[in-house]
Amino acid sequence: MDDRRRVLSGALWYFDNALLMLEEPVGKGSIESILSIESMTFNSCEFWIQIYQVPFLCTSKEIGWFLGETIGFVVDVDGGLAGDCVGKFLRVRVRIDINKPLRQCL
Repeated sequence: MDDRRRVLSGALWYFDNALLMLEEPVGKGSIESILSIESMTFNSCEFWIQIYQVPFLCTSKEIGWFLGETIGFVVDVDGGLAGDCVGKFLRVRVRIDINKPLRQCL
């Protein structure tokens, strides 16, 4: 269970320069019902994005959430060790619909 949790919640997985999508099955039942196409959508993926050129006074978690929401569903904002988002960029973890081209997300 620990390995499963680590793999599913870990960073993006790539194979042969392609994004490998992993999704946890929901519910219990036979293998056929768990692995059916209808029950697994594979339509979104979480990415850590870096937002550059943010004015120093705007480097906060609230601004990170606001800017991240313009791209997709915000999962987390990295506040660093001190929790104050100080640095060259803001790091925001965003869930993006991968069925749409990236240009439509921005």
